Parts: sequence; C-alpha cells; structure tokens
Amino acid sequence: TIQTIVNRNGRIGFSGDGNSAVNASFNDIRGMTMDENSNILFLCDSGNNRVRQILLNGGGGIVNTICGN
Repeated sequence: TIQTIVNRNGRIGFSGDGNSAVNASFNDIRGMTMDENSNILFLCDSGNNRVRQILLNGGGGIVNTICGN
C-alpha cells in the first residue's frame, strides 16, 4: 500500500515538504503515478489541494509540493 512508502506517522494533514516522505502527512491521496524511469512518484494530495512528488532511487524519499496550496 501507499502507506508503506509515505505517511507512516498516520496523521492526516499537511507536513513534511523537503523531508522524508515516511514522516510526512497527507490528506486524502486520490491518485498516483510514476515517471518513466520510476525515479519520481507523483501523488494527488486531494485534501490539501496539492500535487506532491517523492524522489525515489537515489533521491532519498524526499517529498515536495510541485503545485497547489
């Protein structure tokens, strides 16, 4: 499940940009996709009105908002 990668803290909300996705908070993830090289996971963080990315495979699992507020 997605929770094995992100949001292990179990909290609903918004936090974690610039840090590890396992400690980040999300609110109602509605969709996800990966780039063609499987290096970036894109998440629709619907409850926070944001698209967020997680840098995988050498990116340290860092989460950032790429659009929305």
